[in-house]
Amino acid sequence: FSGSPVFGGYAEYMRGAWQWRLSYAQLRFENDFPVTELREGLLASGIPSAAIAADALSVAGKRVDYYSAGVVYDKGPLQAQLMLGRTTHESPVFEDSVSGYGLLGYRFSSLTPYAGYSFARSSAKFLDTGLPDAVPQFAALNAAVESAMGRSHVDQNSVFLGVRWDVQPNVALKVQWDRVRGSSDSTAFVQGEREDWNGETDVLSLKLDFVF
Repeated sequence: FSGSPVFGGYAEYMRGAWQWRLSYAQLRFENDFPVTELREGLLASGIPSAAIAADALSVAGKRVDYYSAGVVYDKGPLQAQLMLGRTTHESPVFEDSVSGYGLLGYRFSSLTPYAGYSFARSSAKFLDTGLPDAVPQFAALNAAVESAMGRSHVDQNSVFLGVRWDVQPNVALKVQWDRVRGSSDSTAFVQGEREDWNGETDVLSLKLDFVF
Protein backbone atom coordinates (compact mmCIF):
# COMPACT_ATOMS: atom_id res chain seq x y z
CA PHE A 1 0.00 0.00 0.00
CA SER A 2 3.02 2.30 0.18
CA GLY A 3 2.43 5.36 -1.98
CA SER A 4 -1.18 4.45 -2.75
CA PRO A 5 -3.30 7.64 -2.68
CA VAL A 6 -6.50 7.65 -0.63
CA PHE A 7 -9.18 10.32 -0.48
CA GLY A 8 -12.72 10.52 0.79
CA GLY A 9 -15.31 12.51 2.64
CA TYR A 10 -18.60 12.33 4.48
CA ALA A 11 -21.81 14.23 4.96
CA GLU A 12 -23.45 14.28 8.37
CA TYR A 13 -26.82 15.56 9.53
CA MET A 14 -27.92 15.85 13.15
CA ARG A 15 -31.37 16.64 14.45
CA GLY A 16 -32.40 16.11 18.04
CA ALA A 17 -31.55 12.58 19.12
CA TRP A 18 -30.86 11.47 15.52
CA GLN A 19 -27.62 11.49 13.57
CA TRP A 20 -27.23 10.39 9.92
CA ARG A 21 -24.00 9.95 8.00
CA LEU A 22 -23.02 9.07 4.41
CA SER A 23 -19.39 8.53 3.52
CA TYR A 24 -17.23 7.61 0.55
CA ALA A 25 -13.54 6.83 0.16
CA GLN A 26 -11.36 5.70 -2.72
CA LEU A 27 -7.96 4.03 -2.81
CA ARG A 28 -5.84 3.54 -5.93
CA PHE A 29 -3.07 0.94 -5.71
CA GLU A 30 0.38 2.26 -6.54
CA ASN A 31 2.09 -1.15 -6.43
CA ASP A 32 1.35 -4.72 -7.43
CA PHE A 33 0.76 -7.49 -4.94
CA PRO A 34 3.36 -10.30 -4.78
CA VAL A 35 1.93 -12.56 -7.50
CA THR A 36 4.80 -12.08 -9.96
CA GLU A 37 5.63 -15.78 -10.27
CA LEU A 38 2.00 -16.64 -10.92
CA ARG A 39 1.70 -13.99 -13.62
CA GLU A 40 4.96 -15.14 -15.22
CA GLY A 41 3.68 -18.72 -15.26
CA LEU A 42 0.50 -17.66 -17.04
CA LEU A 43 2.45 -15.63 -19.59
CA ALA A 44 4.87 -18.54 -20.19
CA SER A 45 1.97 -20.78 -21.25
CA GLY A 46 1.77 -18.88 -24.54
CA ILE A 47 -2.05 -18.96 -24.50
CA PRO A 48 -3.67 -15.55 -25.17
CA SER A 49 -6.45 -16.01 -22.58
CA ALA A 50 -3.83 -16.83 -19.95
CA ALA A 51 -1.95 -13.63 -20.85
CA ILE A 52 -5.19 -11.66 -20.37
CA ALA A 53 -5.66 -13.33 -16.97
CA ALA A 54 -2.08 -12.45 -16.03
CA ASP A 55 -2.75 -8.81 -16.83
CA ALA A 56 -5.99 -8.91 -14.80
CA LEU A 57 -4.04 -10.10 -11.74
CA SER A 58 -2.17 -6.81 -11.67
CA VAL A 59 -3.63 -4.36 -9.14
CA ALA A 60 -1.32 -1.40 -9.81
CA GLY A 61 -3.44 1.54 -10.92
CA LYS A 62 -6.68 -0.24 -9.95
CA ARG A 63 -9.26 1.42 -7.74
CA VAL A 64 -11.13 0.43 -4.59
CA ASP A 65 -14.35 2.25 -3.62
CA TYR A 66 -15.77 2.29 -0.09
CA TYR A 67 -19.36 3.37 0.58
CA SER A 68 -21.08 3.52 3.96
CA ALA A 69 -24.28 4.82 5.51
CA GLY A 70 -25.34 4.94 9.12
CA VAL A 71 -27.87 6.24 11.59
CA VAL A 72 -27.56 6.72 15.36
CA TYR A 73 -30.29 7.39 17.90
CA ASP A 74 -29.22 8.54 21.38
CA LYS A 75 -31.78 9.93 23.80
CA GLY A 76 -32.14 9.43 27.51
CA PRO A 77 -31.16 5.89 28.45
CA LEU A 78 -31.63 4.43 24.95
CA GLN A 79 -28.85 4.08 22.35
CA ALA A 80 -29.26 2.51 18.92
CA GLN A 81 -26.97 2.30 15.89
CA LEU A 82 -27.26 0.87 12.40
CA MET A 83 -24.35 0.94 9.91
CA LEU A 84 -24.08 -0.52 6.40
CA GLY A 85 -21.11 -0.57 4.04
CA ARG A 86 -20.11 -1.76 0.60
CA THR A 87 -16.66 -2.19 -0.95
CA THR A 88 -16.09 -2.62 -4.68
CA HIS A 89 -12.81 -3.52 -6.39
CA GLU A 90 -11.85 -2.69 -9.93
CA SER A 91 -9.42 -5.63 -9.87
CA PRO A 92 -10.81 -9.19 -10.05
CA VAL A 93 -8.19 -10.28 -7.50
CA PHE A 94 -10.37 -8.96 -4.66
CA GLU A 95 -14.00 -9.82 -4.04
CA ASP A 96 -16.61 -7.10 -3.63
CA SER A 97 -18.23 -7.15 -0.22
CA VAL A 98 -21.10 -5.85 1.91
CA SER A 99 -21.04 -5.47 5.68
CA GLY A 100 -23.00 -3.95 8.50
CA TYR A 101 -23.88 -3.98 12.14
CA GLY A 102 -26.67 -3.02 14.51
CA LEU A 103 -26.40 -2.19 18.20
CA LEU A 104 -28.90 -1.53 20.97
CA GLY A 105 -27.95 -0.33 24.43
CA TYR A 106 -29.78 0.92 27.52
CA ARG A 107 -28.26 2.96 30.35
CA PHE A 108 -28.86 2.12 33.99
CA SER A 109 -27.12 4.92 35.87
CA SER A 110 -23.39 4.33 35.22
CA LEU A 111 -23.92 0.90 33.56
CA THR A 112 -24.90 0.41 29.90
CA PRO A 113 -25.53 -3.17 28.80
CA TYR A 114 -25.74 -3.60 25.04
CA ALA A 115 -26.19 -6.24 22.35
CA GLY A 116 -25.61 -6.29 18.64
CA TYR A 117 -25.18 -8.19 15.40
CA SER A 118 -22.70 -7.71 12.58
CA PHE A 119 -22.00 -9.43 9.27
CA ALA A 120 -19.64 -9.37 6.31
CA ARG A 121 -20.23 -11.09 2.96
CA SER A 122 -18.28 -11.08 -0.28
CA SER A 123 -19.20 -12.36 -3.72
CA ALA A 124 -16.78 -14.66 -5.53
CA LYS A 125 -15.27 -13.58 -8.83
CA PHE A 126 -14.12 -15.86 -11.63
CA LEU A 127 -11.08 -15.37 -13.82
CA ASP A 128 -10.92 -17.68 -16.84
CA THR A 129 -7.35 -18.54 -17.80
CA GLY A 130 -8.40 -20.75 -20.69
CA LEU A 131 -5.88 -23.36 -19.54
CA PRO A 132 -7.09 -26.99 -19.60
CA ASP A 133 -6.95 -28.82 -16.28
CA ALA A 134 -6.03 -32.00 -18.15
CA VAL A 135 -2.46 -30.71 -18.34
CA PRO A 136 -0.92 -31.01 -14.84
CA GLN A 137 1.10 -27.79 -14.95
CA PHE A 138 -1.92 -25.87 -16.24
CA ALA A 139 -4.11 -27.37 -13.51
CA ALA A 140 -1.57 -26.14 -10.94
CA LEU A 141 -1.72 -22.62 -12.42
CA ASN A 142 -5.53 -22.63 -12.34
CA ALA A 143 -5.48 -23.72 -8.70
CA ALA A 144 -2.97 -20.98 -7.86
CA VAL A 145 -5.18 -18.33 -9.54
CA GLU A 146 -8.22 -19.57 -7.63
CA SER A 147 -6.28 -19.53 -4.36
CA ALA A 148 -5.00 -15.98 -4.95
CA MET A 149 -8.50 -14.71 -5.66
CA GLY A 150 -9.98 -16.50 -2.66
CA ARG A 151 -7.77 -14.74 -0.12
CA SER A 152 -10.25 -11.87 0.14
CA HIS A 153 -13.30 -14.08 0.63
CA VAL A 154 -15.40 -13.36 3.70
CA ASP A 155 -18.66 -14.94 4.85
CA GLN A 156 -19.26 -14.51 8.55
CA ASN A 157 -21.49 -12.96 11.18
CA SER A 158 -21.12 -12.06 14.84
CA VAL A 159 -23.42 -11.69 17.79
CA PHE A 160 -21.94 -9.59 20.57
CA LEU A 161 -22.95 -8.78 24.13
CA GLY A 162 -21.30 -6.33 26.47
CA VAL A 163 -21.58 -3.89 29.31
CA ARG A 164 -19.95 -0.48 29.73
CA TRP A 165 -19.28 0.97 33.15
CA ASP A 166 -18.65 4.72 33.33
CA VAL A 167 -16.35 4.64 36.33
CA GLN A 168 -15.85 8.42 36.20
CA PRO A 169 -16.78 11.10 33.67
CA ASN A 170 -13.43 10.54 31.93
CA VAL A 171 -12.97 6.78 32.51
CA ALA A 172 -15.00 3.88 31.11
CA LEU A 173 -14.51 0.13 31.44
CA LYS A 174 -16.05 -2.22 28.86
CA VAL A 175 -16.39 -6.02 28.78
CA GLN A 176 -17.55 -7.63 25.54
CA TRP A 177 -18.10 -11.15 24.22
CA ASP A 178 -18.20 -11.81 20.47
CA ARG A 179 -19.57 -15.04 19.02
CA VAL A 180 -18.19 -15.18 15.47
CA ARG A 181 -19.57 -17.75 13.06
CA GLY A 182 -18.71 -18.17 9.42
CA SER A 183 -17.79 -20.56 6.65
CA SER A 184 -14.42 -22.29 6.82
CA ASP A 185 -13.30 -20.58 3.59
CA SER A 186 -13.89 -17.12 5.08
CA THR A 187 -10.24 -16.09 5.28
CA ALA A 188 -10.22 -12.32 4.66
CA PHE A 189 -9.99 -11.48 8.38
CA VAL A 190 -7.96 -14.53 9.39
CA GLN A 191 -4.33 -15.26 8.55
CA GLY A 192 -2.48 -18.50 9.29
CA GLU A 193 -5.61 -20.43 10.28
CA ARG A 194 -5.39 -24.14 11.03
CA GLU A 195 -6.47 -26.57 8.34
CA ASP A 196 -9.22 -27.92 10.60
CA TRP A 197 -10.60 -24.47 11.45
CA ASN A 198 -14.39 -24.53 11.11
CA GLY A 199 -14.95 -20.78 10.86
CA GLU A 200 -16.04 -20.37 14.49
CA THR A 201 -14.35 -18.01 16.94
CA ASP A 202 -15.24 -16.65 20.37
CA VAL A 203 -13.59 -13.48 21.66
CA LEU A 204 -13.76 -12.05 25.17
CA SER A 205 -12.33 -8.54 25.50
CA LEU A 206 -11.74 -6.13 28.35
CA LYS A 207 -11.16 -2.47 27.47
CA LEU A 208 -10.41 0.64 29.48
CA ASP A 209 -11.02 4.04 27.84
CA PHE A 210 -9.92 7.29 29.39
CA VAL A 211 -9.34 10.92 28.45
CA PHE A 212 -7.17 13.47 30.22
